[in-house]
Amino acid sequence: MKSLLNTHKNFYSCCFVLFLTLVLSGCSHRNDINNNYSRDYLQGNIQSNNRIIPENVKITLSISQNKASGEKEYTLHEYSFMNQTKNFTIPFRLQMPNELSLSPQPLNISVRVEKEGELIMMSDKLTPFLRQSGERLILTVNDS
Repeated sequence: MKSLLNTHKNFYSCCFVLFLTLVLSGCSHRNDINNNYSRDYLQGNIQSNNRIIPENVKITLSISQNKASGEKEYTLHEYSFMNQTKNFTIPFRLQMPNELSLSPQPLNISVRVEKEGELIMMSDKLTPFLRQSGERLILTVNDS
């Protein structure tokens, strides 16, 4: 009789542990689902044909929604980083937020280059971002 009770106790203990494991595994969150950034990257080069992009400048890439002519564009996301070297071409690789990566709307990218808060260079046109795998953008800046 005593061994029968121990067997039932062990059975119920195992069932409880199994039930608890199933419940708690359902409560766990995958890290990549809750992350605000996707695995897509915005990459390419910022280049100047006229003069060298100086060192210690703030470079800002603005992503905006592609609008029909006459409609006002508004910025969806901005990336800012400091350039540490002077060169005609500055490479970049920035991770895209999920909301932009998953968005079906066409996007445009523009660039500003500022030194000590003063605008010194900027892109003269909006560059379309086509979201093709491995796409490398070439963003051209001119003196402002």
